[in-house]
Amino acid sequence: MAAAAGAPQPGPPQPPPPPPPEESSDSEPEAEPGSPQKLIRKVSTSGQIRQKTVIKEGMLTKQNNSFQRSKRRYFKLRGRTLYYAKTAKSIIFDEVDLTDASVAESSTKNVNNSFTVITPCRKLILCADNRKEMEDWIAALKTVQSREHFE
Repeated sequence: MAAAAGAPQPGPPQPPPPPPPEESSDSEPEAEPGSPQKLIRKVSTSGQIRQKTVIKEGMLTKQNNSFQRSKRRYFKLRGRTLYYAKTAKSIIFDEVDLTDASVAESSTKNVNNSFTVITPCRKLILCADNRKEMEDWIAALKTVQSREHFE
C-alpha cells in the first residue's frame, strides 16, 4: 500500500520551544503547595480608571511576602478595585479585584503601619507612612467590602 499523498513527511528534528517568559508582575500569587503558580495580571489605563469615583488614593509601600523587596507605589481605590502604579501620572495601572478580599492590620517585624489585603488570587502587604494613614486605608477598604453595588 502506498502512503497517502497528503501525509506529512518526517523532517529534521525541531528544537525545543523556548522557555516561557518571566512573569513581569511584582506580586506574590497564592497557590496550593505543589500546584503550578500562574498570576494573571490585570491592568487598566489611566483613562479607564478616571471613569470611576475615587474613594481613596495615595502613596504606599508594597512589600513582597519575604520582605526582601519593597516598592513605593501610587494606589487608587475606585469601586471594588484597587489600582496601583509607580506614580500618579502613570498610564498603565495594575489592578486588584477586591470582591472577595479581606483586609487586616499586619504586625510584622521592622515594618510599621502595615496592613494586608488578601484576595483569592493574591496577597498584598502594604505600608503607610503613619498610623492614621494606615487606619484610613483600612477603613476605606472595609467600606468597599460592605457595599452591595458599585457602578
